[in-house]
Amino acid sequence: IPSSVLKIGYRAFSFCENLSELTILHGVKSIGDEAFSFCKLENLIIPGSLENIGNRVFENCTELKIVTIEEGVSKIGKSAFEECTSLISITIPSTVSIIEENAFKNCSSLEKIYIPNSINTIEYDAFNGCISLKTIDLPSKIMIIPSAAFMNCSSLSSIAIPENVIEIKERAFMG
Repeated sequence: IPSSVLKIGYRAFSFCENLSELTILHGVKSIGDEAFSFCKLENLIIPGSLENIGNRVFENCTELKIVTIEEGVSKIGKSAFEECTSLISITIPSTVSIIEENAFKNCSSLEKIYIPNSINTIEYDAFNGCISLKTIDLPSKIMIIPSAAFMNCSSLSSIAIPENVIEIKERAFMG
């Protein structure tokens, strides 16, 4: 997608079942909800010119393995990568401050994720069902671990909870 494109609309490429490669050049500022859902993308670099990763943008991209998000992106939206069952690695930059609900739900191949200290909010169900996730180091700005945030992360063997945490909500680490 050339740098002259500033916006990709709602469901622009969703259900393009043969779409396996995608290059988004620096310049794209907005990607509409569900824009690439149900595609066969394998690797992805999200440019820092993008302000936010919207809702369900890459949902059910079951072939997606490696994602790099460049510095500049500030939010990972609701269900952005939900059901990306082959996702093994994702790089989140220090400019992201919020991971919304269901963002990585059921990313069953995700083994490790680095969550930068810029993150001050992780919402409900964000990592629910990440059954391969082994360790998690929560950033120091996190004060509340929400309901079901890491529920059904059955391989989780190490959790680093920062001193700032004042509440761990129901079912946060259940299962």
